[in-house]
Amino acid sequence: MKKYYVLDTNILLQSPRAIYGFEDNTVVITGTTLQELDSKKNLDGEIGYNARQTARILEDIRKMGNLIKGVKLKETGGKLIFEPNEVSQENLPEGFDIKKPDNRIISSCIGIARKTKRAVILVTNDIMMRIAAAVCGVEVQEYKNDQIKESAYMGYREIKTSREIIDEIYKNQSLNPEIFSDESPFVANEYITLTDGNTSALCVYRDNCIRLLKDTTAFGIRPQNRLQRFALDALLAPADEIPLVILRGPAGTAKTFLSMAAALDKTYTDEFTRQTSSTSYDKIYIGRANVSSDEAFGFLPALATEALNRLM
Repeated sequence: MKKYYVLDTNILLQSPRAIYGFEDNTVVITGTTLQELDSKKNLDGEIGYNARQTARILEDIRKMGNLIKGVKLKETGGKLIFEPNEVSQENLPEGFDIKKPDNRIISSCIGIARKTKRAVILVTNDIMMRIAAAVCGVEVQEYKNDQIKESAYMGYREIKTSREIIDEIYKNQSLNPEIFSDESPFVANEYITLTDGNTSALCVYRDNCIRLLKDTTAFGIRPQNRLQRFALDALLAPADEIPLVILRGPAGTAKTFLSMAAALDKTYTDEFTRQTSSTSYDKIYIGRANVSSDEAFGFLPALATEALNRLM
């Protein structure tokens, strides 16, 4: 039997196309979620953008039919329904305030299940909301469809191999990539971790060869883990070899720090080694997206200022 999936607001603020992620089942957007999206549409950054993107998707679907009765999604064969009603304090246990948006959505789930006699599942990545929904007898799920598949290109990969192959690359400094013929094709400048479970070797695929990655420092800064080593190697590579480096990760993983260290290493005399970079750069340009240019720049200027002060 086909199911009804009620999407919490945070799902659409994270992934607007989640509407199309439930195959031939029915996707439900509540009136509460619609109002929450409207309140977020003018925000800067990703949340505001995703709220506006969701609105555009919903508008395109609205033009295809009646949202209250349901519009068939040609991409999946399922249906999208807008449910403005079924919000009632009577649906909730005592102590659950109906004025709270999470509780209103939970109440809608209970009302929809009663009205349709179908399985209704609330989809949310909010842990507390999942707990509250379970207390109210509503089935809940996380949304994981937007997560990057392991097969997607990430700029690096890990390969489980034998100790003999790891010893060989340490001895010869390189390996023929044909040794790993069962792996998907390597990409130029892709970083590789070879491991047998106990020992590992950090490598890079370059010039049609798997090469052992050398220890690298920049402006006196030494990477603290393998991903930082990969990042710094890419940042210090010649521009004609790697013209653009994109670093993505959570706050505090040294993306800005390593970028500044590499830039200073390429531009100024390193006071630690007393050697001048052979690259004739004389300026560092720091930029950011203008959508958030009015926000605080955080640690970036402080790092640059401190680095320059050390040279004075």
